Amino acid sequence: MTNSPDKRGIDVALLWNPSKDLIFKTFLEHELKGDYFKKKPSRNILEVEFQVANSESLYVFVNHWPSLGNPDNTRVQAATLLKSRIEKLQKANSKAGFIAMGDFNTIPKLKKKSKIHPFRDIFLKDSIMVDLRESYLLSESIPKSLKMKQPPGTYYYKRGKVWNQLDRVFVSKNLLSGNNLKIDLTLLKFMLHHSQENLRQRGIRDNWLLIVSIIRQKQ
Repeated sequence: MTNSPDKRGIDVALLWNPSKDLIFKTFLEHELKGDYFKKKPSRNILEVEFQVANSESLYVFVNHWPSLGNPDNTRVQAATLLKSRIEKLQKANSKAGFIAMGDFNTIPKLKKKSKIHPFRDIFLKDSIMVDLRESYLLSESIPKSLKMKQPPGTYYYKRGKVWNQLDRVFVSKNLLSGNNLKIDLTLLKFMLHHSQENLRQRGIRDNWLLIVSIIRQKQ
């Protein structure tokens, strides 16, 4: 769990079941710094390293980027920090796997004064990382009937009646085609339950459960 400078006490954490096939190695926190964050601190990015089955390293990054009420540049800074850290680790160990997940608070539309998008122009540009949901939707091996069962997003803004994808999972490309660890796209699930019939009672809710399955290939 992080110990972020956010004065509201909001942090991120990662839980796991220890086993001989998933060994915890170390963790780090990455703080967003700069003049803006001195006045309005945000959540740290949590980095956790595992060793999988006495083989390669698996790095998991847990994110809760600055909310949409903040300037787009704050999320650009978060994207830059995350990408630079992944690139540094990947350069040191090209066989390592990477997962970045959490609430990225990023939508396709930018604010009027912004020109740089955190995903398109920073995190995913010339990157080893891919958006797992997009990979799922583009996969020809997954029936359209299964894709249609997935909710259109993880966040519904009732005022504008707009769906967005705030909660995401990004993975390194080698986890989609690797020989050791591999993401099973067919098991990807975005859990969303409409338990309220009254729109007002549903509220503005995000941070829904995302289920991703990682398969260890037999050697």
